Amino acid sequence: MTDPSDHISDELPADLIPLTEACRLLPGARAGKSMSISALWRWTENGRLRYWRVGRLRFVRRADVLAQLRRGRALPPRLPPEPVTNREHERAVAELEVKWGLTCG
Repeated sequence: MTDPSDHISDELPADLIPLTEACRLLPGARAGKSMSISALWRWTENGRLRYWRVGRLRFVRRADVLAQLRRGRALPPRLPPEPVTNREHERAVAELEVKWGLTCG
């Protein structure tokens, strides 16, 4: 657990953003989704991401969030591709032939 007194400062960084905005900057586990606020909350709790509190709200530096993204720590795990059967492949080829008027050899 992070001690809140570790994050007390008289000066606030200029690029502070609320956790809700930081979520929109990071990809989520599902394609097209953003990271959940609970995941970012855990990052602040375990020290992975520095934060500043104003009342009940937590703020993080935009630069810190983007650094996590550049390091690849924010990227969702890659799922292995699902195997394609011959029947599925043949069906896809047939659909392309009909749709585009192609003849695949």
